[in-house]
Amino acid sequence: MENLKRLLAIYAGDERVRKLAETLANSHGQRIHLNAMTGAVDSFVLSGLIEQGHKNHLVVCIDKEAAAYSLNTIKNILPGTFTHFLPDSFKRPLQFDTLSTNQILQRTEAINDLIKETDRAKIIVTYPEALLEKVISPEVLQDRKISIRRDQVVDLDQLIDNLIDVGFDRVDFVYEPGQFSIRGGIIDIFTFGNEWPYRIELFDDEVEQ
Repeated sequence: MENLKRLLAIYAGDERVRKLAETLANSHGQRIHLNAMTGAVDSFVLSGLIEQGHKNHLVVCIDKEAAAYSLNTIKNILPGTFTHFLPDSFKRPLQFDTLSTNQILQRTEAINDLIKETDRAKIIVTYPEALLEKVISPEVLQDRKISIRRDQVVDLDQLIDNLIDVGFDRVDFVYEPGQFSIRGGIIDIFTFGNEWPYRIELFDDEVEQ
């Protein structure tokens, strides 16, 4: 760990990294090409840029495998940053008939953290197929948000219609994002923004907890 800290300090204080940071700050969309970026050098340069005050970065790799490798390297080098993987939503690249709920969950987490206000550095690692996939705007997402609170009276039929309308599947037992189940006065909803499902308990038609 001490060796890693010393190495990061070298990149943070390197004159070339400082000049790169200044150039990026004043590039106004101009392309900058860096040579001899082999191995994990690009990740160390990224760490130096963050130390220079550049907080938010989008790392676009050539494909999904390269993006996963880069993500692992960056997380090990910079454990204190918000580093997220932005995958596409499908089980196989460019095959749009089968969704991957796990990748949708990762994608949602990355986007949610990206729009949050924070002083910590944010790094999104992705690849072309995932980057070209459209993302719903925060305004539309807010308009379609379903909010349920304790002591609220719930119209169960309307809730079912709303969940199906936004793409949820009704099942007997939830086991992956995008599903919901209703068993008596118990409602389980597995959203794409959480690692675990929500459980809502009703007393008649009022939310008990």
